[in-house]
Amino acid sequence: MAIDMLKDFLDSDGALCIGDTEEIIRNVSARIKEWRAGGNPIIYIMDRHLPQDAEFKMFPPIAWRENRAAKWWLNWPRKKVI
Repeated sequence: MAIDMLKDFLDSDGALCIGDTEEIIRNVSARIKEWRAGGNPIIYIMDRHLPQDAEFKMFPPIAWRENRAAKWWLNWPRKKVI
């Protein structure tokens, strides 16, 4: 399961960048590659908001539905299941 691998969290100019993310991205990418090689599915979970969401009273606007920051950081091939 890959959770919140979003540009707003992982890009250095993201609204809530968590800091040095190169090692995180490298490790997550390697685990996904290994898991897929075994024929296993990957489940992606992401944060996504509308501009008026109440969460923005506590945090800067992140992962807006319409902007690039809500997109996955890596261009992993995805297959929609649901």
